[in-house]
Formats: sequence, structure tokens, C-alpha cells
Amino acid sequence: MYALNPDGTVRWESRTQASVRAITIARNGLIYAGSGKSVYAFAPNDGALKWKFALGTMDKAVDVVSLVMGRGDILYVGSIDHNVYAIDPIESRIKWSFKARGTPFALAEGHDGTIYVGSYDGNIYALDAEGGKLRWRFSTGTGEWGRNAVHAIAVGNDKIIYAGSGAAVEAISLSR
Repeated sequence: MYALNPDGTVRWESRTQASVRAITIARNGLIYAGSGKSVYAFAPNDGALKWKFALGTMDKAVDVVSLVMGRGDILYVGSIDHNVYAIDPIESRIKWSFKARGTPFALAEGHDGTIYVGSYDGNIYALDAEGGKLRWRFSTGTGEWGRNAVHAIAVGNDKIIYAGSGAAVEAISLSR
């Protein structure tokens, strides 16, 4: 994990136990990194490890693939075990989990706090942030497993969700 200065020089470097696959930043400046079965929090000024949360055990596949810091300082984590976990970093506990049909490669928070999940199964899931309850699911198409996988997702100011699905970008209106 590296922090770079604007001129491209290394500000600090910190180590994790596996490859870093996802990064998000909290409002307080902490940098969260998903690495293997754990989430790490690093201080922004010097890269000092502030917190580490292990999601699984050696025999359970829970490698972190996506992260987003939500309102209320709740960390949302996507894992290869098809789950989205809501983690309270203050209390170091999982608040809830949601099982998607595929790996949740993309996470975004909407303007109303809804958590949007882009999944390998070709679906976008809208989850209630408080308890992880499914609000709705949108299919990006049919075909072979993984053909329409959603690997990227963003929520625009115009109430549109933008999703990278397969080799396309889809725009989905939240206004109904």
C-alpha cells in the first residue's frame, strides 16, 4: 500500500498480508484497504496501522474485492463468498450481511444512503443501509454466467446509476 505525494514521490508505504484489491477513504481521513480476508485502516499522514478486521478463517473463502465507506462511518465490504458485509469499525463488528447470487465486485452509496451492489451474476442490488434488506434487484441481461457481470458502479447527482456491465456502460434511472 503506497501513498504518493503530488510530485509522484512516495509519502509512505505500509504492508498487508495479501494483495490489496480495494481502497476507500473515511471522512476522518483513515484509508481502508481490503487485502485477502482482512480490512486494514491506515493513518493518512504516515501509514501507521490503526485497525485490522479479519472477515474469515483459513478455511472460508471471504477475500475482499470491494469497499465503500458509507454514512455513519459504516464500512461496506464485498467478498468472493458472494456476501456484502456492513462493518462498524468503531465496535469492530459485522452489523449485517447480504448474500448476492454472485461476487459483489462493485459497491456505491446513493444520495439517500442506499447501498448499490454490482455483482458478477449480472445484477445490481439496492440494499437498505440499516439492515441490509433488499429493496430491489435489476438484471443487466441474460446469457452465460458472468457475461453481464457488473464490475463497476457509480451514482450520479442526476439520480442515475452508471454500471459497467460486460463490455458496456448502462445508465439506470432511479426516478420512477
